[in-house]
Amino acid sequence: MKEMVDYLKLKGVRTKNNGEISINSLTRMLHNRKYIGEYKYRDVVCLTVFLQ
Repeated sequence: MKEMVDYLKLKGVRTKNNGEISINSLTRMLHNRKYIGEYKYRDVVCLTVFLQ
């Protein structure tokens, strides 16, 4: 995880509030279901699939 954070810092990636990315912020991003294409509205969960 530390290597990933170091790489993102090297590339200039910042948080949405323009803060420096940390292990904690990266962990929150990776656990966010929206990043894998899952959206929930009331009781309905939709998966978005991106094909290349």
